[in-house]
Amino acid sequence: MHIRLFIILYLLAVKVDAQTHRIDSIKKLLPSLSGHVEVNSVNALATEYYFYWVHSDSALKYTSLAYKQASKIQYKTGKAEALLIHAGVVGRLLGRPVEMEQYARLAIEILKDENDLKTLSMAFYYQGVGLTIQGRYHEAEEPFEKAKQLAIAAKDKFSLGWAEEGIGFMYFKGGKYWKSFEHLIEAQQIGKELNDSVLTTLSLAILQEHSIWQVTLKKHLVIIINHFNTLCHLSGYGHTTKTWLMLICR
Repeated sequence: MHIRLFIILYLLAVKVDAQTHRIDSIKKLLPSLSGHVEVNSVNALATEYYFYWVHSDSALKYTSLAYKQASKIQYKTGKAEALLIHAGVVGRLLGRPVEMEQYARLAIEILKDENDLKTLSMAFYYQGVGLTIQGRYHEAEEPFEKAKQLAIAAKDKFSLGWAEEGIGFMYFKGGKYWKSFEHLIEAQQIGKELNDSVLTTLSLAILQEHSIWQVTLKKHLVIIINHFNTLCHLSGYGHTTKTWLMLICR
């Protein structure tokens, strides 16, 4: 747990100066912006506070403003993106995954007639995360798979990386540790390629949990093997089972 926390703090800390400058720059520009550009900029501000500053109040303030402005000009993608950032804040930062799922569903409904595969992919991603946090792992499989397929269709590595992270997160939380590993590795690699420190950090954090689980499993298997050693010594039986256990523990 301490190692994971150190990784998160270290990777995000290197971004602090750049993100502070970015927030200041967006705020200075906002009074001169209008239309889609204004909405996109407000959503970008909300994202900065959500991902990099982990400041829920400020993030929610700007998602509400972005949604309001997007509604005025009937900018559906802007509305959906505001809802998704809002979903991430209430689900991940405030611990309200049911609301997270609901906001994601609203975004999906808004985007159903739009040709915006990337944002729709992220909407299904957030729906899957909301379901996963609620422990509804089986139900989360479909939205995560949709998120991945939409990302592939859009040829968008950003949303593909997040879809892979979501699938890995779902399998890990559901106890399917080995299945989670390949998706988390892929997400981490995409994050590194795109210089997305948040995607990289979240994937590494879950992989760290994966490593802790492996160590725990191996400790328990060593105890089992010791019992088999005694059994095999006394009866000469069980050699095959013992061999398989030794292979697993390598």
